Amino acid sequence: MRLHAARELVMTEKNFVDNLFVIKKVWMEPVFSSANSPKPIIPYQTARIVFFGITALHSHATQFYRDMDYVLGTFERGHRVAGNDFDDGVRIGALFRTRDRHWGDFIAYVRNYGAAVNSLKQLQDYKPYLRYHEECMLQKRTNRQSLKDLLMLPIQRITRYTLLLKNILKHTPAMHGDHIDLCRAVKNATNFASIVNECRRKQEEMYRLIEIFRTIEQCPPLPHSESRSFVSEYFVRELISRLPTRLLLFSDMLVVAQASAQAKMGDTGGIDPTAQWSYYGCAFLDDVEIQNADETTSTLITILSLNRR
Repeated sequence: MRLHAARELVMTEKNFVDNLFVIKKVWMEPVFSSANSPKPIIPYQTARIVFFGITALHSHATQFYRDMDYVLGTFERGHRVAGNDFDDGVRIGALFRTRDRHWGDFIAYVRNYGAAVNSLKQLQDYKPYLRYHEECMLQKRTNRQSLKDLLMLPIQRITRYTLLLKNILKHTPAMHGDHIDLCRAVKNATNFASIVNECRRKQEEMYRLIEIFRTIEQCPPLPHSESRSFVSEYFVRELISRLPTRLLLFSDMLVVAQASAQAKMGDTGGIDPTAQWSYYGCAFLDDVEIQNADETTSTLITILSLNRR
């Protein structure tokens, strides 16, 4: 079972290498070859973002696969390195802790991944890209995977390492020469996956905020915060003007936008989804005060006071 689990790791790494090769040969190289044409498949600067890190990942994954395949193949060919009843001589864990694995390339790729996906979204109306995309989807070696699907594979591979290593460790006796290194490899892979997941979470939150702010016209650049997250939004009416007002609550600040008087607002607080919102102001939560208009009675009229920025 241990060797079967190890072979699964090697074969899935081979599949990973093959998919990176498809990205390079089917997509990346033709795209950059067309860069100087009047209508390139993908504009050059956009292509640099989309394919960032692919060459490095493919190079290192190829070498990693060869190293693992050699170690496992040595045993399968009958050349045992150490050999006794409980030690097969296969050292997988050691390969994961070597310094030349270039795991930093994965982190760099993940940090760029959100920008790559966002760049692809902007190409949805770009005809040269759409035509080439249709051609690629018909090619057998793409396995009908879109470019977006292929670019997701390095992210998925990071999580898969932890699962595959745990499976090998489960079938490795404590006295085996690979046991300690496998334990370290599982720990390192788990920590690495956590770093990558946190990086992805921050990216997704950042692009979510960008999409929200795009719905507000004349919204100025707001003070930057890496920890900012969206909490909720509320639709109310301003007491004097009766203008529909949108309150966007974030973890550290409140943003206020208003719609025109013509925007329809229902009794339940719903608003016409086609309403155009204009920036009104914002304030950090420490500068926001909320109180009832009449402290002595229960009322739905609430005063919102903020030191606008």
